[in-house]
Amino acid sequence: MLSVDILTALKCRTPAPLMPFSVSGEYMRLAPLDPATGRRDFRPLAELFTMLKRAGAERIITYAALDPARLRA
Repeated sequence: MLSVDILTALKCRTPAPLMPFSVSGEYMRLAPLDPATGRRDFRPLAELFTMLKRAGAERIITYAALDPARLRA
């Protein structure tokens, strides 16, 4: 949550595009693997991305980029 506060403050102070990144540990924690189905639940990860976009992120750099894209295709 600290990064959202920083992102919001930076967005108010600079016209530069802001691109936070999500590390692999966040991906593993926020997209848990269901052992019964072998599928990941991306809802918590989608919530993180939505939060970062609302805080002012132009783009988000993440290990998880392909997974939500595949869901939309």
